[in-house]
Amino acid sequence: MRNREFLIWALVFAIAGIFQVYRGAPLDGSFFLIAVAIMSLIHVSDVQAFPIARGYFIKLYFLGDVIALACFKIHTKPSLIAILLLLPLILFAMRGRGLSAAVVAPLTRSIGVWVALAVTVAFYEMLSYIVGDVTNRPYHYPTISMLVDPMLHNVGGRIFFVACWTLIGYKFIFQKQVH
Repeated sequence: MRNREFLIWALVFAIAGIFQVYRGAPLDGSFFLIAVAIMSLIHVSDVQAFPIARGYFIKLYFLGDVIALACFKIHTKPSLIAILLLLPLILFAMRGRGLSAAVVAPLTRSIGVWVALAVTVAFYEMLSYIVGDVTNRPYHYPTISMLVDPMLHNVGGRIFFVACWTLIGYKFIFQKQVH
């Protein structure tokens, strides 16, 4: 990761973490701040991708963690630990990977769509939280977590959500590498 990319992402994650702490969700903020710490560690060190990142161990680790996440109720310590165990996998396993040309072309074409989606979701989340807080009517301006949490309190909904989330994450983490 180049310096400019690192600084942009570190700043975005730090702002998100501080915002979460400010809104009274220090646990949510800790995810972002821990990610900044791990990103910083990777950026200033010579840590390379796990040699086993190409093998079955990492995929089994990922699958086991995701199954645990689907089984644990949300907003509990076990679910927090399951999510935190994904951070090193994602950040360390991705270090220094080269993508094949077959993967780079579609990613390059889709960057605008992903950026637009991310900015839209972030803007909606921030605006709905601020307007709900200012008007003292948070349920009239629900945040994404207010919309998604009821589904996650149900075992079937949690399994469905985690399965979709896993498929997207799996595609990002285990894309074809240049050998």
